[in-house]
Amino acid sequence: MKEERTRYSIWMQLRILSFLISKTRFSALVILLFILSYTAGDQTLDIFIGLNLWHIHGLFFVLGIIWWATQSWGWARFILNDLIDRAKAGDLYLEDIKIDLSSPYIDHLPRMYALIAYLVASYVAFNAEQDVLGWFLLPLGIVFYVFAHFRTRIKALGFCVLSEKGGLKLRLMIWTILLVLLLYSIVSPVHMGWLLGPGGTIFFGLGAIVPIGSHIVYHSDRLGVPAVTLIFLWIFVVGTVFFEHNVRILPGEPDQRRPLHEYWDQWLDFYEAQHPVVEGESRPPLVLVATAGGGSRSAYWTALLLGALEENVKAFHEHVFAISGVSGGAVGGMFYVSALGAEHAITAEEIGVFEDKLKYAVGTDFLSPLMAAWLYADLAHSFFPFIGLPDRSRALEESWALALKDHFGQDCLNQPYLKLYDGKPETYCSAQPAWLPIMISNSTHEESGKRIIAAPFTLESHVFKNAIDFYHAAPGYQYRASTIAHNAARFPYVSPAGGFGSPLRGHVLDGGYFENYGAETLKQLLGVIRKKAAEKEIPIAVVMISNDVTLTREDYQANSVFQNFNPAKIANQVLAPVLGLANARESRGILAFKELSTNICEDIDKGCLNSFYHFHLNALPEEAGVAPIGWVLSDLAKENIAKQVCKSDNYQEFTRLVNVFGQTPMSKQVCERRFD
Repeated sequence: MKEERTRYSIWMQLRILSFLISKTRFSALVILLFILSYTAGDQTLDIFIGLNLWHIHGLFFVLGIIWWATQSWGWARFILNDLIDRAKAGDLYLEDIKIDLSSPYIDHLPRMYALIAYLVASYVAFNAEQDVLGWFLLPLGIVFYVFAHFRTRIKALGFCVLSEKGGLKLRLMIWTILLVLLLYSIVSPVHMGWLLGPGGTIFFGLGAIVPIGSHIVYHSDRLGVPAVTLIFLWIFVVGTVFFEHNVRILPGEPDQRRPLHEYWDQWLDFYEAQHPVVEGESRPPLVLVATAGGGSRSAYWTALLLGALEENVKAFHEHVFAISGVSGGAVGGMFYVSALGAEHAITAEEIGVFEDKLKYAVGTDFLSPLMAAWLYADLAHSFFPFIGLPDRSRALEESWALALKDHFGQDCLNQPYLKLYDGKPETYCSAQPAWLPIMISNSTHEESGKRIIAAPFTLESHVFKNAIDFYHAAPGYQYRASTIAHNAARFPYVSPAGGFGSPLRGHVLDGGYFENYGAETLKQLLGVIRKKAAEKEIPIAVVMISNDVTLTREDYQANSVFQNFNPAKIANQVLAPVLGLANARESRGILAFKELSTNICEDIDKGCLNSFYHFHLNALPEEAGVAPIGWVLSDLAKENIAKQVCKSDNYQEFTRLVNVFGQTPMSKQVCERRFD
């Protein structure tokens, strides 16, 4: 009998606790959201690693955590106080569930939300070796808990909660702060994000979700209306009726694109003028580059390598016919060609400066502007798409353009992409080299699953098989260079699917959905260029840039053997289709890589002298930190990526490539000093 009463008591306690959590669920859900963001990848950890506590970002970081924890506590307290008042007034619903007004959960649950927020943040800080921050947040959470416990004794000092006397003024102040943050996000999400920093932007955003969601739950209960369900239905309806998140356009008809053979003729005329045939001497190769996706990690790695080659090979870009990029690789490639368009007259003394400026531009924090737009204006846009609020895609693209402009003085990424190749410097940037590498951006068409290729030349279907020409899918407009890059880098959920202005034309997704290396497009381009180059006896060098730290060079070998894998164990019957699709997508990219390598080489496993060069970002030592896929990198992450240029395998490839041009590469010691 005693055991039954004990079991009944435990069951009732769990029932009361689950009921109270359901009523304060937004405080709980936002905490869970942060925990999931930490466990799902390295981006959250790297934000903590990159924090400078003595910078303005450190101040907003700490204030953001305090704001989030306080909102989690305050609105839970507000809702539970209202439940108590209603129960005392004889609310039949509360009587039916037999809620125990003396339950300690009513007092302690809101405080626990705040304490957990502090504890989780301090835990991540300690893992990021931010011990000062961790030891600050840990006691701060305990002090807050004690303060909330004794708050009833200090009401005379003017302290109140949202539901008590004076709470209306406090609620109005909170809504005023939220309105200011929303307006700032609408007017200038880029500067808002750069002011608050990535941590501050995210924590202030989490703290903004709590009062909005809690207010919805509060009024839903008061009115007896399933408001949350109705809101989700509303979002579903408007998402169906309104064609949202269209790809950004520029007014005016696009320039007429030329066929691929005219670009070849242009490059060939320039090449032969610079490198006439001399009997007994070999000529430098034509270079084709494929660069894989991976967010800022990929963009930074791509920019580092291309910048280093620019520094060591005179006018390296004049030898590069085309760059095929996916996701972050497309962003890094677009930064590279746009920077060349902004500043082509690079003397020997200035070449290192160019490489540094490119590195700093690509290494800018792009996550903060995106999150500043997403957590405020774009969130409101999801509910009211007919208002026309700016979305997070625009903020991300504008942050790229401003980063390039800040370091090169020209707003090249905000200009039409096709202007980059029209040969008229006055219509694009003030400086334009005689030849710019053709930047090819690879995306995915949501409705058909095909590649979408954006290129300054018209796509011929017999060359680029089963692919969609971007300018056929989205005709009649100009598109910024930043938009073309972003179409290839629309991370799932981080960036929305981009609409083509009409439901009949569909949406554009990240290029990594189809193939994450850009190798398929480059392989098809190689099939055409190889014949033309062979007629002129011009050698070809294919450069492959990869950054998947979970893979080794052996995984890219054409004849790699089967390896044992850790079997999927957790809910495999449920997750098998999802995991299978995700891994098949990765495998398809590696297949395209291998086909490209074997296409240019007879036997890639025996080496491919002077034809194929593979730069791979290797796994970092555990003590070195992380290099996340995201849109911000800590200084430590950037340092670790930079060091990879001089690692034995990459330095060997680098030396081989520079030697092909008859030039002397920097020594390994110089390389290590340069990139350490």
